[in-house]
Amino acid sequence: MEFTIPVLDITKKIDRDFYHPRQVVEYLDENGYRHLGWLNGGIQLPYDVPFKELYSDRSGSYCIYVNHEAQLYYCVDMGD
Repeated sequence: MEFTIPVLDITKKIDRDFYHPRQVVEYLDENGYRHLGWLNGGIQLPYDVPFKELYSDRSGSYCIYVNHEAQLYYCVDMGD
């Protein structure tokens, strides 16, 4: 049986079993998304831009949130 990794589709939540968060961030950067920074690092998010979770590790401590219309994303890493 052949094992294949699904295509990275950033329009829905990323399957953490196939992708490392670094791959998701690299893909976003390569496609023109702007990284706002780390929420736990003290960034202030624009109040009028809704974000949705794109990626979460198993513990939920490392997450990537995105707004596709504005092409913005930010990360949260609370440690395990």
